[in-house]
Amino acid sequence: MWNEADLLQAVEVRVKKKRFLHIQGVITMADKLAVRWQADTVKARIAAVLHDYAKYENDQALLAYAKESAYTTNQAEEGNPQLLHGPVGAYLVQKHLGVDDPEILSAIAYHNFGKAKMSLLDKIIYLADAIEPGRAYPGVEDLREWAFEDLDKAVLASVRQTIQFVLDKEEYLHPGSVAMWNDMIQEVKGR
Repeated sequence: MWNEADLLQAVEVRVKKKRFLHIQGVITMADKLAVRWQADTVKARIAAVLHDYAKYENDQALLAYAKESAYTTNQAEEGNPQLLHGPVGAYLVQKHLGVDDPEILSAIAYHNFGKAKMSLLDKIIYLADAIEPGRAYPGVEDLREWAFEDLDKAVLASVRQTIQFVLDKEEYLHPGSVAMWNDMIQEVKGR
């Protein structure tokens, strides 16, 4: 398995101090959520450490790495290549750091826009990124509370906020977010 301290050091040299503090907050929240929902805490912590590995790649590099990795971009990503920092990050941690666990790579790849059929680890990292202690926006306190009461309800509320934010900015909706919304609606209402 990978050494968390070594991976954290590899990330620290790639990000700004404020982003590193965010990553530490995501680690803390991912660990708590993994304990609460009986997920693998080691995988949750490693995915949290690495989730923003490609955050500071420029638009051209993100598009080039996406092409190199055979990732098929969509209209939203082509209009805003920074959306690719998740999938490209998953590719780069595998290439640079040898992290090859499919669950960890999926959680990294989809932490910012989601997908249908999110795994437990995917949901934990998606939500931990949105509600880590450094985040301050309307509704975050409710999300933090729901995250420990009903994980799916919290994920659904979080993707709703993300979609509303994108709609308010009149930007392209990421197909992964739409697929995640539709899937989570079915999951929550189907209980």
